[in-house]
Amino acid sequence: MIIRLAESRQDLQQILDLQAINHSTAVSDEVQQSQGFVTVKHDLDLLQRMHEAAPSVVAVDQEKVVGYALAMTTSFSHEVPVLGGFFDQLDKAGYQGRFLRDIPYLVMGQVCVAIEARGQKLVDRMYDFMEQSYGREYELFVTEVAADNTRSIRVHERCGFKELFRHFEDEKEWVTVVKEWNL
Repeated sequence: MIIRLAESRQDLQQILDLQAINHSTAVSDEVQQSQGFVTVKHDLDLLQRMHEAAPSVVAVDQEKVVGYALAMTTSFSHEVPVLGGFFDQLDKAGYQGRFLRDIPYLVMGQVCVAIEARGQKLVDRMYDFMEQSYGREYELFVTEVAADNTRSIRVHERCGFKELFRHFEDEKEWVTVVKEWNL
């Protein structure tokens, strides 16, 4: 298993393929509860533009993307409509006596691991790689997780994320979490 930055359009397409398989509309309620799910759907154009701003991290097994952690700079704050409320909340949020908007941070746009590759702590390894890649440029790593995605909540806690705030959007509760990078 290799952890690296996404390099090609093929990597990006494989990210989208993995996203589609694990989207909340594609998995049963039982799978969502036990294995987690992703909420946002990206398209290749958006993913390519995000990649040009900050390449995402992928886990690759024999040339197949089996995991990804999407890097999203704040310049994409209104490119994904479902994330509009999240970014609006971030603009108002405080962290250790400072406004978040005054702190350089990178957003983790989505993380996912193929079912056959789970149990290897790939999320931890991808986040470590992301910190090595971006930790000198950004102080914080921020993301939000659906409150009912208990697997993802546990994984983010294990990886050192701390809850920043919760908010509701479209009758769904979201947990915003933050991790300090210490490079």
